Amino acid sequence: MTEEYEDAEEVGTPVPPALLALLAGLAVLVGFTLAAPYLLPPVSLTVLLGIGAALGALCWVIGAAVAMRNAGPVWIFGSLIVLIAAGALAGFGVSRLLNAGSTRDASAFAEMELGPDGKPVLPRGADARGPISKLYVTAFNEATADRRDYENAVGAMQLGTLSSPYLLEQAPQVLEHCGEIGALKEKVAANADRQAKRTAELAQTVNASNLPDTVKDGIILMIAPTGEPGEPDPAITSQNAVLDGTQALCELLAKKSWRNDDARFGFTNPADWARFREIDAQRKAAASDIAALDRKATTRFTEGREMVRDALSR
Repeated sequence: MTEEYEDAEEVGTPVPPALLALLAGLAVLVGFTLAAPYLLPPVSLTVLLGIGAALGALCWVIGAAVAMRNAGPVWIFGSLIVLIAAGALAGFGVSRLLNAGSTRDASAFAEMELGPDGKPVLPRGADARGPISKLYVTAFNEATADRRDYENAVGAMQLGTLSSPYLLEQAPQVLEHCGEIGALKEKVAANADRQAKRTAELAQTVNASNLPDTVKDGIILMIAPTGEPGEPDPAITSQNAVLDGTQALCELLAKKSWRNDDARFGFTNPADWARFREIDAQRKAAASDIAALDRKATTRFTEGREMVRDALSR
């Protein structure tokens, strides 16, 4: 008798299969809560609640088929209610985790400043704060590379010498390549097209996020401060006008009817002097338009940043 009791004590009471199935289902839902923020794209709370409840129901179906065949109705229906409720709760937990991650993502935009050149200064670790800020940093670096490539092309042609008779006397070879200046417009167009695609992708990512609408609107102002995402930069027209004027100026100076008149261009031919003034006025007007667009971009960027800051501070 004593030996039988000891044997029973060593074996212990077996855990009911239905309880094991329930615990396994709950474990799956916990794993879903922890993994979903890294696997799912940004979705609404309603969708997450539905996904969680559906996953809980699926866990119940599998558990019922495997381990609840001999369980009573209380276990069967009780476990169904528990798993569906736990699934919905898991969906709510995922939503909270996604919101926390989105807030950190948006903080990169709240911390941005504008440098002396009017270009954004990215905060430390911006590309590690979330998918939106990471995509923005990538787009920012690509746009910077495009701008540097264009500036290098302009520098290689020595177009700056066309603004000074002294410099032009030192490096007159630029006058032999006036026809190549217009080709720079192709580079301007290509850069603008790539930037439009980048801003469109950024705006799509922002709009698909679960950030508050005010934060979304603020970030979109920051990523496309000169216009609408996906549209060409409105400054293209003025940039092309500057290049057209520069080519016209080069061709005029290549006639060599000019002289260094006290560090200014003077002309022996009255018609060339009139043409020079016309070209100069056109170039200055285009440059003024670009400067106005830059000021507008600064205002819109700052406005968008303040919208993000204000929303995150609440």
